Amino acid sequence: MYLQLILLLLIIGLPVYGQTFESDTVGIYYAQAIEEELFSDTELELTVNQKIVLEKRLISIYEQLLKDFSGSTYKLFILNRLGSLYLQKDHLKSKEYNNRVIHASEIFYLSYTERVFLESNIKPLFFNVIITDRTLKHNSFLNLARISLEEQKYNQALTFLDSCNSYPEDFESDVKPLERHLNERIKSLYGLGEYKELDLLLKSSYLYSFFIPSENEEIIYETIIRTYEKPYIISNILEPIKHLNIKKSYFAGGIDINFMNEKNTIDLVYLSTENQVYEKCLKEESKENFYSFAKLVIKDRKKSTLYQKLKKYTTHNSS
Repeated sequence: MYLQLILLLLIIGLPVYGQTFESDTVGIYYAQAIEEELFSDTELELTVNQKIVLEKRLISIYEQLLKDFSGSTYKLFILNRLGSLYLQKDHLKSKEYNNRVIHASEIFYLSYTERVFLESNIKPLFFNVIITDRTLKHNSFLNLARISLEEQKYNQALTFLDSCNSYPEDFESDVKPLERHLNERIKSLYGLGEYKELDLLLKSSYLYSFFIPSENEEIIYETIIRTYEKPYIISNILEPIKHLNIKKSYFAGGIDINFMNEKNTIDLVYLSTENQVYEKCLKEESKENFYSFAKLVIKDRKKSTLYQKLKKYTTHNSS
């Protein structure tokens, strides 16, 4: 509640611009109050204009702290936040701040509690967040990679993404993703026309792309047609989708399929949670409901734009 009072004061006109904080810690506390409302799901609903005002004030606070406390122990954190906040506003400023982070030699450590609101919980969940200099360098390299992508400098983007791996994020979990920042790497490789590498990254997602809308659908389509011959696409991709059959499946929760010469199972529970069209279809996990849902999936199997585009490509394009 105290953070909300600070936020309301900021919205109605607390003189943040040019304000001198009594300490860098106080300034960071003000900034975190704003960040929590801007970038977290909290009780306060902000209008578009309020978000714009708060983001401008957030930038102003960080820039003022950088000016007033040049030797602050929070300096690396402040530089990184400015580099991130300017990412969609001013590439030159974002590059400046992010480059200062990646070339810095300071050691940094910050631990704080973050609130997360879930629809299923009335009260928020609290998580302990740890940020180190490695975390900040990782994030700044990622910011620079995203700028390079927007500027269509794909080789540079890949270099920055590789540099992210030199500063792995500090996760307490032993479970690590197979490929960090996969979406940025996919877009970089696509920009360079590296379809063999794209096929290695995307192959595991091909099957579900026929049932779950993907932002990478065009990239998936281009990768398939540039990697595989048309006879292969017809017999090992389109035909298995066309001939889906619930009767050949071994358990109620999935539909078995031999896709791209490999035995796979379309998980109906996963499908119902990832595709909004189907999210209300699976009321409960009973055999009857699974069967009805499976029939619906089979009925819709050829409706995806990916299926239609590949069918058109293999039918009308000459080899």
